[in-house]
Amino acid sequence: MYKKILYGLLLLLSVLLFVGGVNGESSRLSKAIWDTGHLFLFAMLTWVIMDSQTYNRQGRLSRFTILISLVLVVGGGIEILQLAVGRYFELMDVVFDGCGVVLAWSLYSLSQYKQKKTYVLSHMLLIVMSLVIVFYPVWFVLRDEQSMREAFPVLADFEHVNELRRWELNNAQIALQQTHVRHGISGLAINLTEGRYPGISLKELIGDWRAYRYLKLNILNPQADEQRMELKIYDKQHLKNGHPYADRFNRVIKLRPGWNLISIDLNDIRLAPKRREMDISDMSTISLFLHNVKKPKQMYMDYIYLSP
Repeated sequence: MYKKILYGLLLLLSVLLFVGGVNGESSRLSKAIWDTGHLFLFAMLTWVIMDSQTYNRQGRLSRFTILISLVLVVGGGIEILQLAVGRYFELMDVVFDGCGVVLAWSLYSLSQYKQKKTYVLSHMLLIVMSLVIVFYPVWFVLRDEQSMREAFPVLADFEHVNELRRWELNNAQIALQQTHVRHGISGLAINLTEGRYPGISLKELIGDWRAYRYLKLNILNPQADEQRMELKIYDKQHLKNGHPYADRFNRVIKLRPGWNLISIDLNDIRLAPKRREMDISDMSTISLFLHNVKKPKQMYMDYIYLSP
């Protein structure tokens, strides 16, 4: 009976690799949890293989080769096939596949053979390591979201390197620095390379802004001349609407040399879409970018927050 359940779960997880699941609009927590499915899929697949007579008739080297091939050939092959359905090749998914193989191998070995204490401890260590590797991203996201809630209404203060993972980059590089700081002990250095729309986007933030009136950003322009940077802000509904230009807040901000305090009235953001009101209780993204950059430029940013 358990084998039927096992085969059913294997079939279900195999289908979910290509159909359904998370997408570009899903939260990073959903994505992190979804990725743990690789552990369970390959753990079950490994268990089925190890429980077969064909596998157990093989020598030790052949059995080892089978398990390695399972990770490299099947795991790598799945990632390549996912490219055909609009998904990405993720090396960490292959690592999670390997963790699933190691998990099942250790559990199966412990269940089948009487081993010395040192071997038992080795297998237990491998089990723990596999689980830590796969579930660390989930733990990281939960911890970082708790940090965001504690810092709110500050959306970005660049006091910890973990904040960098909240940003999406397009022809840009970012790093913490302590030379140009507006608040706290560090700020953000932004290096924009050549491109049509080089910029950065804050994709992970607390989205309920209803208790506040202004969004404020501190941006340092180290160039000798004024720079025109575009600011776009939108809610989660904008993503569902297909990202139309007229469905979000768009504003060109003029950055004079030196520090600039940018203050945006949230009512302007709320009323920006042409055919609806922005949902201030469910905001999604703050994006800053330049147009048609011909040579690299540098900017600094610090202390993005909401104010009453």
